[in-house]
Amino acid sequence: MKTQIASIALALTAALTASNASALSIELDPYYTDIALTSHYADSTCNLWGKASSRSSYDQITFNFVNQTSTYRVISWLDFHGDVKEYATLAPGQSVEIQTYEGHPWLIQDGRGDCLEVIENGAKLTHAAAPKPKSYPGTPDAYAETYKVSGTWAYGGYLNMRQGPGMSYGKLAVLPEGYAVEVLKTSNGWGKIRLKTGHTGWVSMKFLAAM
Repeated sequence: MKTQIASIALALTAALTASNASALSIELDPYYTDIALTSHYADSTCNLWGKASSRSSYDQITFNFVNQTSTYRVISWLDFHGDVKEYATLAPGQSVEIQTYEGHPWLIQDGRGDCLEVIENGAKLTHAAAPKPKSYPGTPDAYAETYKVSGTWAYGGYLNMRQGPGMSYGKLAVLPEGYAVEVLKTSNGWGKIRLKTGHTGWVSMKFLAAM
C-alpha cells in the first residue's frame, strides 16, 4: 500500500511540475506580452501622439491588454500615417488580445478620449522614430502587372494570401499595404498572384489597386 501511495504521489508531483513548466513557457513567450493598464494620468509619451506612426514589419506579436483601473480604457492603433484606428473599449477588469507587429504603436485613452500613454512593443514609446523605407521582396517595377495591396488600414494594414480563392483556404502569407504583386488570373472576385520570390497564392481583388 505504501508503495502504491508513493507512486501516486510521484505521479502527481510530475504532473504538477509539467503543468508549471508549460505555464512558465507561455509566460516567457517573446511574442506574447501582458500589458497592465494602470495609469490614471497622461504621461510624457502622449506628447508623441501625432508624431508616432507604424513602421513596416513582418514580425508578429500579440498583446494582452488588461484594464486594471476602475474606469473605461480605449485601445487604438496608430497606423502608417499616424491616424488613430480604434480597436477595443475595455470596462474595468476586462482584457483583450490583439495581434500586431513590432514597430506598431498603440494609443491608450480614457473614456473621454484623452491620451494616457503610447505603447510600442509592449513598452512606453520614448520617441517617434524616423520613418523607415518599406522593404518588400523585390521592387514594384519587377512585376509584369502593376497592382498593389490597398485599402487594408481597417484590417491591420495587411492582406492575407491564401491557398485558394476563398476565406476557407489556409493562409500562406500576409502582404502589407503597398505590396506590389503580379496577378495571374481572377475568379469570382479573387485573384491568383505571384510574388517576386516565385510563390503564388490567392487574395481578394477588392484589396488590389492598379498602380
